[in-house]
Amino acid sequence: MAEIINESSSKHSSKRKKHEVHLDMTPMVDLAFLLLTFFVLAASLAKPKSLELIYPSEGKNTPVNERMVTTILLGDSAHKVFYYRGMFDVDSTQLIPTDFSSHGLRHVLFALNETGLHRLNQLHDKLIAQQISQDEYDAGYKNLVNDDDAPMVVIKTMKGTKYEYVISTIDELNITGIRKRIVQKMSEEEAVRTERERK
Repeated sequence: MAEIINESSSKHSSKRKKHEVHLDMTPMVDLAFLLLTFFVLAASLAKPKSLELIYPSEGKNTPVNERMVTTILLGDSAHKVFYYRGMFDVDSTQLIPTDFSSHGLRHVLFALNETGLHRLNQLHDKLIAQQISQDEYDAGYKNLVNDDDAPMVVIKTMKGTKYEYVISTIDELNITGIRKRIVQKMSEEEAVRTERERK
């Protein structure tokens, strides 16, 4: 009897050995390669971009329409940005405070370029309606953004101004469709007024 029990138990143990689970790792390896490919592509798409800023040579003047010029003064803080219209005058120019919020500088620039944006939208509608060709649209676009009545923005920086603020300002100009822009250093009088207004 004992022999029969031993034989049956040995048969059961051999069956258990036959039913051991075999884990196939091929799908896991495939998944790992897919994730690796995704992260490599995502990392290459998210590379930081740089913006080269070239300051104009000192002593060279560019003729501009004074009534269409708005100057933005960037100090060493993003919370206090100033702008003024026309040419700077020590006695009469009033610095108007703003910031980089959607209700700040962007609102000012949209109001500044309201007419230009309306004309650009009309031109774009004609292109969509196939009333003009792509070449005609490109020529019309260049004429509108370079027109004497198109707004010009002068971005002025001081010693403590971060490039981040300049890039943020250029982003706002791109969003609001203002293509005529100049980057310069502040004059001594402008820097003194900016520091005084910040306090």
